Amino acid sequence: MGEEGRRWEDLGTDCLLNVFGRLSLEDLSLGVVLVCKSWHKASLRPQCWNKLNFREIDFMPWNKCTRRFMHEYRLQRFSFTGFMKSAINRSQRSAVELLFPPGFIATLEDVVYAADECPKLKILVLPKLSSEDEKHLPGLIGKWKHLEWLEMGSKPCSFIQVLTQLNLHCPNFSGLKMAGSIGTEDALAIVSLVPMIRILCLSNSYLHKEALLMILNGCKNLEILEVLKCVGFEADGEVRRRASNIKIFEWEGGAERLIVDAAVELSLHGHSVHLFTAHHDKNRCFEETVAGPFPVTVYGGFLPRHIFYRFHAVSVVIPLLKMKRSAKIIFYCHFPDLLLAQHTTMLRRIYRRPIDMIEEATTGMADLLLVNSRFTASTFARTFRHLHSKGFEPAVLYPAVNVEQFSGPFSYRLNFLSINRFERKKNLQLAISAFALLRSLKGNTLPGHELVEATLKVVGGFDKRLKENVEYLEELKRLAESEGVSDRVDFVTSCSTAERNKLLSECLCVLYTPKDEHFGIVPLEAMAARKPVVACNSGGPVETIKHEVTGFLCDPAPLDFALAMSKLISNPEMAETMGKEAYHHVSEKFSTKTFGEQLNHYVINVHHRRIE
Repeated sequence: MGEEGRRWEDLGTDCLLNVFGRLSLEDLSLGVVLVCKSWHKASLRPQCWNKLNFREIDFMPWNKCTRRFMHEYRLQRFSFTGFMKSAINRSQRSAVELLFPPGFIATLEDVVYAADECPKLKILVLPKLSSEDEKHLPGLIGKWKHLEWLEMGSKPCSFIQVLTQLNLHCPNFSGLKMAGSIGTEDALAIVSLVPMIRILCLSNSYLHKEALLMILNGCKNLEILEVLKCVGFEADGEVRRRASNIKIFEWEGGAERLIVDAAVELSLHGHSVHLFTAHHDKNRCFEETVAGPFPVTVYGGFLPRHIFYRFHAVSVVIPLLKMKRSAKIIFYCHFPDLLLAQHTTMLRRIYRRPIDMIEEATTGMADLLLVNSRFTASTFARTFRHLHSKGFEPAVLYPAVNVEQFSGPFSYRLNFLSINRFERKKNLQLAISAFALLRSLKGNTLPGHELVEATLKVVGGFDKRLKENVEYLEELKRLAESEGVSDRVDFVTSCSTAERNKLLSECLCVLYTPKDEHFGIVPLEAMAARKPVVACNSGGPVETIKHEVTGFLCDPAPLDFALAMSKLISNPEMAETMGKEAYHHVSEKFSTKTFGEQLNHYVINVHHRRIE
């Protein structure tokens, strides 16, 4: 401005913030200086430096920003610490937002400096720190008494201690974002230490279903829960019911991953693929949908997915698509929706009756119906009897699994492993009784030292607030005591992904005890870890385990399980051989490549049917 006009530094704070608040730290530090002295002087007002976002700047030595900064301030070398301190000092302890750059650019000393000089922070995004430096975070959290939002790239080793300090010193804390292995112990800490949390983002995590349910049950004020690209749980009927009171529940489960896998594989087989979706955030999505070989069109986000969490049926879209007569519809059914809904009262049955009828009628309008297992196919036949009577039978397309998640090394120690939730329907007592029977089998030729060294680990999800979990665990402990094997049975109620994978890699075999399980992912993971599986001869395991090749399918009785276990413990070489066969079996039948080949076959058949 001219000398007779108003100077920038004389403008009101709100007006200045409206102008300078739109600028990045790079522009505030370097660009404003070159405009005029009045701009530069106005930009030095502390309020202009309230929001310190270092994430939007590339601090690599060869970057233009670093070279400009060195030139303007006549520096021999550039350091992030110097740049950060300059910005923080200009805020004069009034900064309310601080976003450290990703990676290891910032150090623990930088975080300590921010804790001392930015006491009014409300929003904090921490940098990546070493495990040793993460131990110091709890001592710093208490200095940010106004903190409302905390983002950590990954779960620190001092996570529970960090939450403890938030509970003690940050009464307005309401938002957390991080990734990592989230077990029941972590979930319990979230529920008990930050119960007033409103926003929780746990995307890209290994999240146990039990942990997710604990969070949904315990965080009564939760408004937004983001669990995109997580593994460890499926958003089944129970999870969706628990999450129905949350305003925004964002998740990408097996169904979303399956659709992306299908699109990629069909593209590789030469098909023209076009994905349509009602929501697609490029910052929070499967990377194949951003840089993949197919376009993604977003439309229909204005349409409700349900009405007050009711009147929701997936298959009703089929007749709309069939309005184009040349269209051929392939519908993938994980499990009939009507079996996930509750029919416990007369009112519910009356309400569900027309919706169930609509689901059956619209599902039958598909040109091809695919299901995830033969067990689901038989369930479909029993559920949709009218369609079954007309000869409408689904085809099976098994979901793909990551067969490379276990990198080894692999050993075959004399220990058995059971992985399941501590629920009575999981039939865990079968594993304990069978393990005890190993010592008393008639004609037992097992060497004594092998029986002495043998152990059983019972690993599973456990929530001490759930009555069944607590009671069942005590029942199992008493059973082990009465069977005389309590000193050889270890109960593990909290297990990280890394620990779980380590147990799978080191065990002799996996005992899978549920009866009539719909599909069962544990046997597939066990075989991917090159371990044989002893399972009940019902439900999903009948389809996934090759009897006496990749494991043993037994009657759900202790003696049958014990006989199979004795074959492996007396001959670890057999266990190793079966484990290798198991890995090849899973790789051949349940890999992404196999999934794509089978889907391509179905698509071609449907297409030829249209031509005919």
